[in-house]
Amino acid sequence: MTEYVKVHGVVLVSTPYKEYDNRIELLTMEYGRITVFIRGARRQGSQSAAASMPFTFAEYELYQGRDAYSFHSANIIRYFDGLAKDFDIMCYASYFSEMARYFSRENVEASAEVNLLYFSFLELEKGVVKSNLIRLIFEYRMLQIQGIGPNVYECVVC
Repeated sequence: MTEYVKVHGVVLVSTPYKEYDNRIELLTMEYGRITVFIRGARRQGSQSAAASMPFTFAEYELYQGRDAYSFHSANIIRYFDGLAKDFDIMCYASYFSEMARYFSRENVEASAEVNLLYFSFLELEKGVVKSNLIRLIFEYRMLQIQGIGPNVYECVVC
């Protein structure tokens, strides 16, 4: 009997694999960055196609293979389709995903990183705050989460 694992995460990267499949990298709260294979995601009318789109936040039900996870089902929480409507905003969102991918590790809990990505995407989509400011806040917060943020509370020389 196959044992399923439920994870909450965001799709960082989605790449074609074989003829009709997708290989995605998920940043999950529970297991950090993981690789997931979604069979038939590129078939016409596939129900799993939406779960493999970048910037998708969902609760995924997966089963663990030897080297990676395989997709069983997903409950999509939020898909940020508004990010793809503006090219500059999409570039910022892609940069945030790439930065999260760079700093995350496999099998290391990443709930702070997932929350940071979620709220950054939310603010980018709203368009109220300037994208440059969101980028600076994202970078500063990501560095703080990783423990390498700048010390702005006291003089470093003294």
